[in-house]
Amino acid sequence: MQLRDKLRILADAAKYDASCSSSGGKKRDSVQTRGIGSNEGMGICHSYTPDGRCVSLLKILLTNQCLYDCAYCINRRSSNVPRAKFTVEEVVKLTLDFYKRNYIEGLFLSSGIIKSHDETMEEMTRVAKSLRQKSAVTLFANPWAKCASASMPAKSATRLSSRPPAKAHK
Repeated sequence: MQLRDKLRILADAAKYDASCSSSGGKKRDSVQTRGIGSNEGMGICHSYTPDGRCVSLLKILLTNQCLYDCAYCINRRSSNVPRAKFTVEEVVKLTLDFYKRNYIEGLFLSSGIIKSHDETMEEMTRVAKSLRQKSAVTLFANPWAKCASASMPAKSATRLSSRPPAKAHK
């Protein structure tokens, strides 16, 4: 699969993660026909620094493949969506290419669970370590990873956020 195709699939898949203040899409609207949390934009999200400055981030998933079948997630195992997975090197190249063109100031990286929580976190940490010297890195902590794995990205990221675990994974 071409890198451009992976980017299209994995940026689109990341837009459903509501943790960024904006995903470049139109206003979310649960009153209209789009449904709860609808968002049409993809690829760039905006975060705000403590001093109020807006920072543009490339918002992608490492993969939309996942072991779990969570009913709320568009990327659940049983979902009939195109699947893709970036290599660590592909994420680093894309991020640096966008960064050098001043499209973004950093990376917002999340992921489906590849083989295990720990393996997924290790791949995300490799991305963070590779980028740390060149750009701001924002990562989701995987709250289900073992403590050692979950703390790894904190050493390389400038901002770290975590989402609470789902009540039940299947």
